[in-house]
Amino acid sequence: MRVVIIGGDGPEPTLFLAGRDGTRTRLAGPLRSAAAGADVVVWTRTVGGRTAADRDLARARGLGLPAFAGLGAAGLCTLLRSLPVFLADVAELTAAAPGARLIVVGDQAGALAQAAAGPLDGRVVGVGSGSALVARTRAALGTPGPGRSRDAACAEIDYLGMDRIGWLRSLRIDGREQLTDLLTDPDRLARLADARLFPPGALAAMGAVATADVHRCTAWRDLPDHAGTPPGGPGSGPVEDRGAVVTGLLASLRGEPGRFVLHVVNGGTVAALPPRLVLELACRVDRSGVHPERTHAPGLGQLGLLAAVRDAELVAVAAVRAGSRSQAGRALAASPLVASVQAGHAVLGRLLDDEPDVRAAFSRP
Repeated sequence: MRVVIIGGDGPEPTLFLAGRDGTRTRLAGPLRSAAAGADVVVWTRTVGGRTAADRDLARARGLGLPAFAGLGAAGLCTLLRSLPVFLADVAELTAAAPGARLIVVGDQAGALAQAAAGPLDGRVVGVGSGSALVARTRAALGTPGPGRSRDAACAEIDYLGMDRIGWLRSLRIDGREQLTDLLTDPDRLARLADARLFPPGALAAMGAVATADVHRCTAWRDLPDHAGTPPGGPGSGPVEDRGAVVTGLLASLRGEPGRFVLHVVNGGTVAALPPRLVLELACRVDRSGVHPERTHAPGLGQLGLLAAVRDAELVAVAAVRAGSRSQAGRALAASPLVASVQAGHAVLGRLLDDEPDVRAAFSRP
């Protein structure tokens, strides 16, 4: 299985051939020739890097909007910067390796996977924050474990989310539900960084362990500080956790079955949401591919938040494809953390003033 990694934060990608033993061999460009014949492509680019992400937070804060990394105005600015580069890379990949599977890694893996789902006919998965939340929950329970074959038979997961928003609704190990006692035990919950942001009793009432960003999206006015999550903090999906998931995922695609939380095309897994929507779900992975597992029907609050967040991202994808400034402004306005046409267009104006490369991508009104 030929695996090509596309990374870097500059205008040109860095390209590697991944060995089965974890080694990487640098490949010369261009991307189309480097990716030729690939079976799997792993996309890890962070367009603009941390400097650009910090600007996104400062831009939101300067307009009096909630400033959370990867969410709201800041998150959509990051997405509007990343999408033109990502879609150009996807076009090169479809030409170079038309049957390849794409693995997108990062805080906005779900939104990017959504943009690629059509061109790649669903052959795309995203690695975001879900697996990291499961790992942190298992650590709080005192039952840490890998996601691969030796663990897959005894761990059953019900997870629903997208990118930084998600709910771990069931975790059964050897047939026993683990969350019931955890959600009603303040001392054990205190071990879980994500849970500490929620008011006492909130997660028990919810019946799930949620990412900290669920609270940031739904109750940000109650928070004393609208600053974004520090690096490595709850909900950030540390790089090393995602790297371990990618390693396990590749091993499963080579033939070692495992279970992971991944962004995949919904299909009929969540009947209340569109079949083509990309969701973060528990999946079984083997040599034949990625298979979403059965999940309980989501509550109205979960459906509403997921739909609102993804709707804004879909408008952003359409804006980039059309090069339309007005659509980009509507995408920002549609975010639940912006919810204002005037504010959305104000954020976009500052983004385009600050970044000539992004401005060039939106040449039409």
